[in-house]
Amino acid sequence: MDRYITKWETKSMEDMHNFFKDQKDRDIWRDVPLSQIEIKAYPDRKETPVDAYMNLYLSINGEEYPVHETAWKSLIERCKIYGAVLTKLKPNILAEILDTCLRTAKKTDFATMLIRDRYVQNVASQNYVVLPMSDVIEIIEKAISWGDPQLTTCYTDDTIVRILYEVRDAQLLAHYKAKLKEHGLTDEALLGYKPCLLLQSSDVGMSCVTVSAMIVRRQGDYIRCGSCFKIDHDAKVSLDTVEKAASTIFSSYKGEIERLTDLLSIELEYPVAAMKNAAKKLRLPKKPAAFAIDLFEGSITSSDVVTAHDVYIAFQEVLYKMRQQPEKYTDAKIYQVEEDMTRLLHMEWGDFDYPSVD
Repeated sequence: MDRYITKWETKSMEDMHNFFKDQKDRDIWRDVPLSQIEIKAYPDRKETPVDAYMNLYLSINGEEYPVHETAWKSLIERCKIYGAVLTKLKPNILAEILDTCLRTAKKTDFATMLIRDRYVQNVASQNYVVLPMSDVIEIIEKAISWGDPQLTTCYTDDTIVRILYEVRDAQLLAHYKAKLKEHGLTDEALLGYKPCLLLQSSDVGMSCVTVSAMIVRRQGDYIRCGSCFKIDHDAKVSLDTVEKAASTIFSSYKGEIERLTDLLSIELEYPVAAMKNAAKKLRLPKKPAAFAIDLFEGSITSSDVVTAHDVYIAFQEVLYKMRQQPEKYTDAKIYQVEEDMTRLLHMEWGDFDYPSVD
């Protein structure tokens, strides 16, 4: 099977639009009563489709659909059984247990199922609302047309879609840049700073529809600020909900950048300790966090005036270190840490600014 992993770096918006429109046309979303779903295992590994997770497939009215790894979490949620031991069982035993659990569901319960390229990729609850990526992209781009959005990168794989737009509006960063100049940055250093927006979503429950404020300082080097909005795929939402939220992006972006700017006015008495305490609070991966802290400690002296903004920027090195170890940190884990760190924009830094005890 040709795994559905595609990454754009410099392709046109038109290419991206065509990609997701084609995906929407090929995707099959079905509401299936749980009573009609049978969970089975392929008897012979040689006959098992390459991406069939744990050799499982779903039989629905006689039709067979291999279970993709992305469907695992939602499948066991429908079965209402959990535990790491499940993946250690033999496929035939696992299938029997899961199918038995599924039989306990109410007759009125059903799943909203995504079938993509013959594979089941999501077995969502009946409250799940499908928000096709092509439609979401169209809504967002229309809402940010004031910024003449340009595609910087688009990444999509089996689990998530991340699209980074550069928006051309000098107002968005004007106050932030002015404050940075007051703190010693030169016009030359600020030349590469550009406002960007990150659109993120997932058809398999890995992410809600999110638009986040971003700043690109130079190619491949960006600062993620807070979210302009987040919308879960639940029964209370629709594409109209996305459209309404998208209309607030401009004001929300400015608000998130103001939060970042405010960090420049928070001077820290114990900056290295504050960074260690914040890393513990956020439960950041220990080795990447230690790398970032050591790097930060080596860059300052006891006579420097250090702000919460300096610490926030220093934390970006955690992501850099994680990206260097793809065998250890999945994209999903990196994205989660990236989002967790934006919580620092909303926290009281006084809670961190005290000598730490290692």
